[in-house]
Amino acid sequence: MSLVVRQQGKGNASSVHFKVEKPFSRYLWPPPQRVAYLTFDDGPGEVVTPLILDILAQEKIKATFFVVGERVAKYPEILRRIHTEGHAVENHTYTHRVEVLHSGIVPFMEEIRSTEALIHSITGERPKIARMPYGTDFSAWPEYNRALQRSGYRHIGWNVNSFDANGKNVPAERILNAVQQQVPGKDTVVILFHDLGTRSTVEALPEVIRFLQGQGYFFRKLY
Repeated sequence: MSLVVRQQGKGNASSVHFKVEKPFSRYLWPPPQRVAYLTFDDGPGEVVTPLILDILAQEKIKATFFVVGERVAKYPEILRRIHTEGHAVENHTYTHRVEVLHSGIVPFMEEIRSTEALIHSITGERPKIARMPYGTDFSAWPEYNRALQRSGYRHIGWNVNSFDANGKNVPAERILNAVQQQVPGKDTVVILFHDLGTRSTVEALPEVIRFLQGQGYFFRKLY
């Protein structure tokens, strides 16, 4: 990329060449100092996901949805909406069942490939980011991660947990408080939400967005 600087009263122009390293430069220059990634796991959900999409559309924010294959097969039209509205669709396995996923790399990768194929059949695109259900705190994870990498995937977890799935009907104010307590000191936050089964996430989301904006964060989707 080149930036041309013209000086008044002189006929020549000087060019300053620089290399753009940060992906944020596709949207803003200079890149924002604080970036927030809103991520939603376990959907699509029949009720909650469309409500979240409505909020994101109103706020003009793009987010990332880590979808479960079984849910995609049940609600393909919701996945299509997620993709059509410009959000990232990424891989969260097919069943989300810990007893299957932790039974070995082969069944785990089968679930990754099945979900990838289903997403591709609906959106025409293949996810290249995965998120392991229940996190990566188990001894075999490094081998799982290498298998993902061999298949062209990156694994991205989170560094802020909203705890919106920590029990049934978690109060919206508790979700907001959890985010507020974990965000300080982080220039980049990847926030874990869920879009399956709880309206508390929907209730808390606008306030979470207001809080992050007040702290100077820009919103991006993972890619």
